Amino acid sequence: MVTSPPTFQTPNFSGPDIPFDVLFDFKEVIFGQFLTPRLFMWAQVISYIISGLFLWGIIYVYRKNKLLESRPVAPSRSPNEKFKNKNVAKDLWLAILHKVQQGTEQDLAFAIIEADKLIDTMLKSNGFAGETMAERLRRINPHQLTSLDELWEAHKIRNDIVHTPGYIVTPELAKKVLRNYERVLKELEAI
Repeated sequence: MVTSPPTFQTPNFSGPDIPFDVLFDFKEVIFGQFLTPRLFMWAQVISYIISGLFLWGIIYVYRKNKLLESRPVAPSRSPNEKFKNKNVAKDLWLAILHKVQQGTEQDLAFAIIEADKLIDTMLKSNGFAGETMAERLRRINPHQLTSLDELWEAHKIRNDIVHTPGYIVTPELAKKVLRNYERVLKELEAI
């Protein structure tokens, strides 16, 4: 007994609505007996899983992209504003150096903490992004700030002063840290 292949009737697409039966009949002709209801169910499950993974991937990449913000363009300033900030930074720097000359351990520690605050303010005013100074330092490219290593070293010592009870600041250590801060301030053209 010879069976004839299944025939496919050409649907009438002249009406405004295309019935879904036409699409399912088309699926039947193309896949024939290979697409059993069980196989169709598994194909749907796998497509849902793949769609979910793609959606998760899009959300993951979006969040990572938000976290990896590059350094924003520094806001344009008028020459007078930059000059004014430079004078303020110079005055603060001179006050910090005066504290160092007083020479007590407490004054040395205070001078380092104040210098760190001054650097942080200058980084913010130069457009470096981040909520904390450490976050700003992590986002800085060494090509943007060549004295970045010295700044990290000085900032770590500042953190030791603030967070380690009994941390002793010697005059030599204070001078070394302040030299590092001074390099950064000069590079940022703050002093």
